[in-house]
Amino acid sequence: MNTIEEMLLDPHVAEVWAKAQATPPGSTVFWKWTCGGCRVRATSDEANILHTSYKHLDCGYETRTLDGDIGFALLLVRR
Repeated sequence: MNTIEEMLLDPHVAEVWAKAQATPPGSTVFWKWTCGGCRVRATSDEANILHTSYKHLDCGYETRTLDGDIGFALLLVRR
């Protein structure tokens, strides 16, 4: 299993990570990935935490972050 530091050596993961870190203060980031089993685009249920792999609850397949075309969804709450 890769560490976060190892994953950040991948250009795509590093680019998405940098964009997520540049979001406004107080933003909530949910990571998205493409399931390697059923090819469905899925969203993490934990905010602001990047994992080395994600298990798709519908099909049970575990996708490594490096293999899952990682992206993110951003939730902004106005006060």
